[in-house]
Amino acid sequence: NLKPEDVLLDKDGHIKLSDFGLARSLEEITTTFCGDPYYMAPEIITGDKQTYAIDLWSYGILLYEMIAGEAPFKGDSPKGILKSVLTSTISMPDKFSEDARDLICRLLSPNPKDRIGSKDIDEIKTHDFFKC
Repeated sequence: NLKPEDVLLDKDGHIKLSDFGLARSLEEITTTFCGDPYYMAPEIITGDKQTYAIDLWSYGILLYEMIAGEAPFKGDSPKGILKSVLTSTISMPDKFSEDARDLICRLLSPNPKDRIGSKDIDEIKTHDFFKC
């Protein structure tokens, strides 16, 4: 799963992603439960079918954390965090713009089929959040 320590900047300020240790092709079936609870999509926790929409979820968590300075889901233990992911409603701090709220809410849809970008990644690229 995507998390802050996997996002690097090169000398020109371009983003590079690292740590693909848990990466699998979508054709591979995986039953291993692993990853950082803060960035784990609900379908991983419940054992449902995994698609690349799990990466959209992680991206939504990362974006939230970059703006808020903290993770959207809380817990006293990894198990508590996982429970929070499945049961909590995300609260958006006042400093979030309307465009940020919309994008993050759509990335963090509990249903992977409803996540922005799950049908066409250009949905994310053309979102108002990215317009100057």
